[in-house]
Amino acid sequence: MSEVALQLLIEALGENLGPRLLRVKGLVNVLERPGTPALLHGSQKLLHGVEWLPAWPNDDRRTRIVFITLDAGREMVEELIAFADRIAANTQKARQRASQAERLSA
Repeated sequence: MSEVALQLLIEALGENLGPRLLRVKGLVNVLERPGTPALLHGSQKLLHGVEWLPAWPNDDRRTRIVFITLDAGREMVEELIAFADRIAANTQKARQRASQAERLSA
């Protein structure tokens, strides 16, 4: 997951699940920082900023996130993750196009 997608996911969880998000906790493998996992945790709308661990606790570098929700199923959480990924990808493409346009006009 990109760092932008992770930030978008955190915002989307608070805004869309709010009081139904009883707890979220996990380690996230962020594309831009593969050697330092992001620690994600919070509940309801109180989602703490991403904390960066100095290293992975072991050789398993897969993203692992646990969601405990009230009346918000797996499908809703998966939709929020997919949404964050799509927005981050579109943002990256737009930045690349803007950068190319700047180089062409220079």
